[in-house]
Amino acid sequence: MSDEEIDRKIAVIFATDVVGYSKHMETDESETVKALRACEKVLSGLFDKHKARLFNTGGDSFLAEFPSAVSAIECGVEFQNAIKDRNASDKATVKLEFRIGINSGDVIKEKDNLLGDGVNIAARLEALAQTGGITISKGVYDFVKGKTNFEFNDLGIQKVKQNEFHAFDLLLDENKKRKLKKSINLNPAKAIMITVVLALLVTVSIIVVQRNNFFDEQLVRKEKKVASTQIDKPSVLILPFENLSGKEDKDYLSLGMTSNLHSTLSGIETILLLPSSTGKFVYKNQYSDQEILAQYGVQFIVRGSLQSYDKSNRLAVEMLDLANAKSVWSEVYDFKEDQNIFTVQDNISISILERMRIEFDRGGMEFGAERASKDAENYKRIIKARSLFSKNNASSNLQAEKLFKEALLLEPNNNHVKVNLGWVYWQRIIIGASRDVPNDIQRAYSIASEVLLDAPEKIGAISLVTVMELMSKDYDQGCKRLSDMEKLSAAPIDFALTASAQQSCGELSSAIQNYEYVMTTAPHFSSWVKNRYSFALVANNEFDKAIKFFKEQIGIDHMWAGAKRDFYLLSAYIFLKRSESSKAAENFSLHKTPGKKPVTQQMIRRQLSMDKDQRFVEDYIDTLIALGLE
Repeated sequence: MSDEEIDRKIAVIFATDVVGYSKHMETDESETVKALRACEKVLSGLFDKHKARLFNTGGDSFLAEFPSAVSAIECGVEFQNAIKDRNASDKATVKLEFRIGINSGDVIKEKDNLLGDGVNIAARLEALAQTGGITISKGVYDFVKGKTNFEFNDLGIQKVKQNEFHAFDLLLDENKKRKLKKSINLNPAKAIMITVVLALLVTVSIIVVQRNNFFDEQLVRKEKKVASTQIDKPSVLILPFENLSGKEDKDYLSLGMTSNLHSTLSGIETILLLPSSTGKFVYKNQYSDQEILAQYGVQFIVRGSLQSYDKSNRLAVEMLDLANAKSVWSEVYDFKEDQNIFTVQDNISISILERMRIEFDRGGMEFGAERASKDAENYKRIIKARSLFSKNNASSNLQAEKLFKEALLLEPNNNHVKVNLGWVYWQRIIIGASRDVPNDIQRAYSIASEVLLDAPEKIGAISLVTVMELMSKDYDQGCKRLSDMEKLSAAPIDFALTASAQQSCGELSSAIQNYEYVMTTAPHFSSWVKNRYSFALVANNEFDKAIKFFKEQIGIDHMWAGAKRDFYLLSAYIFLKRSESSKAAENFSLHKTPGKKPVTQQMIRRQLSMDKDQRFVEDYIDTLIALGLE
């Protein structure tokens, strides 16, 4: 067959995808990956049983070719039943669910892959399917009716994007029989506008009816009333980088760049990275930016293109802010064919990550103004460690310590890593995971003091020394450093550390002002700032301002463990101070998280141990004791 000829055939295409995969990954990445592997093993076994061929996978999505429509249907039913049984088991810590779409149609064979409308419609049917369900095209239905004992529900003609097809649900459960209206053919802009208008009308109606029962009367916002939870970090979708060279032998370069960048960002807890399969699906189906925003709610997309001439290559990368419909930044990278491609990929990925950090953090939310390391692998190690630190629990604290120590072995004079290791020991004390508090205080103090000998203006080290002195009750010495910290503050991280030290030293108004500056300039700054800010407001008797802030924050999923818990406890304290006992009791009860120990007096004292004036701490505890604090 010549290069100009296209190899076509009729095939039965089976498409399946995990429902809500990114949310599972965000909740528990390790267990989700283990669960996906277990489900993939089940699927692979069924593919072998029914003589199917897997021709494409995007991590949490799978496309397979079957020898017959009947075998595809039987495989789908067996798979959904197997997943249902797995999820019913107590051993399944993460219960993944799948949708399946099956189509028969014309496809193009491109090496081992299959392309064309036959595949696209299978993907559309999968997206149309119910969770745990199977949706098929009329072509497949015509093949299998009378040949199986399964029942089907006619959904009529459906139109999704450019594809129009007659769809049927396979009824695994009679109770899930549904009726879908034929889709109206709207252009994307009109569809988004109608969706927004309808959502606004529904929202206004709810507010009018329930106005007296909503946040106007109480702080409590129960989770079941929240349609969707906001995430307190930027969301990013990486689209596959395009090979514009016109040469297939350059595909490995563009694919490698995409994969490497995704791998680099996937371990960063401070951003919400959508699965690579989502990027592939969006790219393959040519979604517009407006459609990506409407369907996935993603804030930023990264796209790139590769051009080549002889042995020279040029990679153009752009990041767009979809919410504001503007390009945030773009960059061009030139490299030679004879360079080590892995080094090139790493350096470009790190460069892109550095630019993203600047845009998201306004110049230093996590790492200060300087880059943490010039070595690509060590830089990724440090970022991963900082991400683990941000989770604020005993397990992630130990992992962060391990990674920071590994980074120091490679760069023993890296002051940035030293300071971060010192903060790991501070966190261990605050969260109650320290086995030897005096020793951890001394370790953190020694690290910070060593850094200050080499870099006396490094504000992270000054702040760490200050906090250790305050924890050691040496308030006079610790609070002397505040003026230096104020003078040296430049990036949001500097102002945040200064605010925390001011708060500990009793300068609440100045601390509040600096916290507010940080939250304005870096909206996705780590949630510990919002946590400390909350205590500063309440300790400064700014109750109305605090309640308003809690209303805004209570529905957000914060990385900093205990942020939401403290919002409820502080609101309970305020309401009891105002003699609103029923609201106080309800908010106090909501601070308790299933499966986790409730807050105790000891935990609060440890959390606020560095504060010079302990009168608020004791009053806070005494007030909450009346509500059941142990």
